[in-house]
Amino acid sequence: MIKTDARTTVERPAPSNKLSEAEVRAVLDACHRPDTAHLPPTQIVPRPADKGVYLGEISASLIIKKRINILQNFLVVAQNAVPLTRY
Repeated sequence: MIKTDARTTVERPAPSNKLSEAEVRAVLDACHRPDTAHLPPTQIVPRPADKGVYLGEISASLIIKKRINILQNFLVVAQNAVPLTRY
């Protein structure tokens, strides 16, 4: 008897090191502030840390900023898309 692959149907718990919504919002706010918007995440995270504010790991901020850039690029492409016509 052959069983189906259950790895794709199992509900997995969230990782213990996953950022909370408040932490994600704090990183996004830091990324969009005028004084830090032009900086890479490798500089955005350490600046508040010097003042005692922890925003998370640099790798987490890289992932968040990457997702935002992908979403923004998608929205720009979707707005500029030419509607398909049939001939």
